[in-house]
Amino acid sequence: MEAETFSAVYGGKVEIDVCHHCNGLWFDGRASLQLSPGSTLKLFGSMYERKAQAQQPLVPKKSCPRCRQTLVETFDMQRATRFTYFRCEPHGRYTTFFQFLRDKNLVRAPTPKQLAALKEQVKQVDCSNCGAPIVLAETVNCIHCQAPVSILSEESINQTLNEQYPGLTTTTNQ
Repeated sequence: MEAETFSAVYGGKVEIDVCHHCNGLWFDGRASLQLSPGSTLKLFGSMYERKAQAQQPLVPKKSCPRCRQTLVETFDMQRATRFTYFRCEPHGRYTTFFQFLRDKNLVRAPTPKQLAALKEQVKQVDCSNCGAPIVLAETVNCIHCQAPVSILSEESINQTLNEQYPGLTTTTNQ
């Protein structure tokens, strides 16, 4: 992991440890909550630029980089989106980039109509969490890490963009 510095919500800076080989993020304390909307977008861009490096599978037993204690898998919910991370109570948490996007409500489950169209048009997708193939005719969850098929939430991305850059929105053809 390498330390990267980002802007915090109320000024100042926040440091995050990033692993571009497994798409993992380590947040000390409550650093995840301190990221500004612009920093979230900057992190998104950084991870996307290095996506070809993210070829390492996640190790099943994760340790805190500060004290080496085994991390505890934690299940949480942001609005209607479930996500997971691994925590060390005194030091912080480790999360995959995909779960971070779920935590920030930037990805969501497809509607039944969107899922049906996806199954018809695209037979297989790569898991956003671990990169494994998901054959849509067989399942909508990754058979390796159990991450559900998700789509980017245009509404949430627009809201994040508007917080950082008022008046700027994205447009897509759906």
